[in-house]
Amino acid sequence: DVEGFKVFPGMEVEIKEGGHILLVANRVSLRQIREQLNGCESEEEFISALQLFEMIKVYEVLKIGAHPFRESNPLTRLGDKILSEFDAFDLNGKDLNTYGLAEMTAKVHEFANRYGAAVVNGSDTHHPLQIGCVVNKFNAECNTIAALRNQIKLRAYSRHISPCLQVKVRAAIMVKKLLREKFGL
Repeated sequence: DVEGFKVFPGMEVEIKEGGHILLVANRVSLRQIREQLNGCESEEEFISALQLFEMIKVYEVLKIGAHPFRESNPLTRLGDKILSEFDAFDLNGKDLNTYGLAEMTAKVHEFANRYGAAVVNGSDTHHPLQIGCVVNKFNAECNTIAALRNQIKLRAYSRHISPCLQVKVRAAIMVKKLLREKFGL
């Protein structure tokens, strides 16, 4: 709890099949998972989704499929068995801006429904300018990963999209590009 704002640690894992998986867990679990992923940082060494899910099943982890329809790395290549293990799929702020709000919302909802998963907003915030482009507001206070998962499972939250979505996403993309060009970041 950071001044009334709940922060749940998470990390984005690139997988061998292409795509990204968001893992949300307590800090100790995430550090242990991250340690086990040492050596899996380059494209040739990415872990498979099946191996990742097998590795994390001993932890209390929320599994979210990140930007499932992004053209560069869709999750749609994964089989039904793996896709049905996700707690949620993310309706991504950057993708809403890129592919269109109505179209992307419909696609992600249809996809999530097919696998019995929820849809949560994800900002894909790699730059502070993008914070708040999309948010989730939960009906009940969550203090644990289990409570958070339960609220997501019950769909006991609302998703909000900033009226400044396009400005936030485009500004973050521009700044990120400038930093990469200028400083190699």
